[in-house]
Amino acid sequence: DDVRVSVELPIPVAVLGGKQRVPTLTGNVDLTIPPGSSSGRTMRLKGQGWPGKSGRGDQLVRLEIGIPKSLSPEELELYQKLEALRAVKV
Repeated sequence: DDVRVSVELPIPVAVLGGKQRVPTLTGNVDLTIPPGSSSGRTMRLKGQGWPGKSGRGDQLVRLEIGIPKSLSPEELELYQKLEALRAVKV
């Protein structure tokens, strides 16, 4: 009775947390993403699966981090600054 779906998260949502729209059998819902979520993490939407004899199943949402295919010069510069900050702390 469970339904499985994968959703692509933007990097900032995966790192900082936030809301991600997820399609369900009854329409879209906003799923709260905790900060520091990794690709491959599965989250549960209770009662959003197929209807069955004992109630509705759950929807299992697999998070996939979306990597941008192209970056603006400003985005590239910001990612380089983030990389430099991480190298200092390691």
